[in-house]
Amino acid sequence: MIEILKAPPFATVQDAGRLGWRTDGLPPSGAIDLWSLRLANVIVGNNADAPALEWLLGGGSLRFDRASAFCLAGARVEAWLDGMPVEDRQVCFAPQGSVLNVGGFISGRTLYIAIEGGIAVPRVLGSASTYLPGHFGGHLGRKLLAHDRVPLGPRRWPPPCFNPTWVERLPQPRDAATARFIFGPNWEDLSAIARTRLVGHAFRISPDSDRAGVRLGGKIPCEGLNFAAPSEPVIPGTIELTSDGSLIVLLADGPTSGGYPKPGVVIQADVPVIAQRRPGANLRFVEVTPSEALIAAHQARSQLADLANQVRPKRSRLPDTVSF
Repeated sequence: MIEILKAPPFATVQDAGRLGWRTDGLPPSGAIDLWSLRLANVIVGNNADAPALEWLLGGGSLRFDRASAFCLAGARVEAWLDGMPVEDRQVCFAPQGSVLNVGGFISGRTLYIAIEGGIAVPRVLGSASTYLPGHFGGHLGRKLLAHDRVPLGPRRWPPPCFNPTWVERLPQPRDAATARFIFGPNWEDLSAIARTRLVGHAFRISPDSDRAGVRLGGKIPCEGLNFAAPSEPVIPGTIELTSDGSLIVLLADGPTSGGYPKPGVVIQADVPVIAQRRPGANLRFVEVTPSEALIAAHQARSQLADLANQVRPKRSRLPDTVSF
């Protein structure tokens, strides 16, 4: 078990999401920064898609009821284990009864805490992810609160083998100021002025953002667009243009269909950029081709696969009598 001693403003259990239910109107949920979730899991020796804690802007603390390896990834934060500083993107070992404190966020807004064995909550429709609008998944279908006790999966032996230099050349998407996108179905419907503004303008991240989507401050011309069109399928990363000229980028809990014009889609490799931008920060869009989007996605998968092979080529179940 881990026990939440002080809950942050927003923390849930998330994995890679529940796939295959979009036609029934159910979004995938899962980590909004899937790269960082997978990175933390790989470093700690878990399956890359194992359930972990998604911890958004704000401090808090938790206690380890058993000795555990853990890893922080995503947002850069101030963190301490029993008063000793903890670095991100590396394996840390927590003795039984130790307390992890998360303080201020230095950069980014979404932190992932992966713990060896993963978070052992029931799977709903194939996933452990919390879907807050539906009140299911994760821990009791809700945000984590103080005094919650969350079960962990079985430990394994030997502990993770990790060299911090292995991640030095990996990309760090947190706090990046640009996101790559490909043209959407309504790109050609935009005026030349609107297309130029979408690509050339710095948009400000609005505080009115959540796991469903990020709203961008700043408007682009939308005269002549059809806002009464039938709804069409959308995915995380879809850029929607609302009737007042503002933009929304959909995330993991966003709708499965939408009737707003869709001038573009943020590529899969850069959705974590959207997830990590803090309210008030600027964001620019950079056009790429579908081929470049596929190459970026392949590179990200290959980098994590290579790291996983270095961290843990072989594992076995940890005997109950062994501790560290």
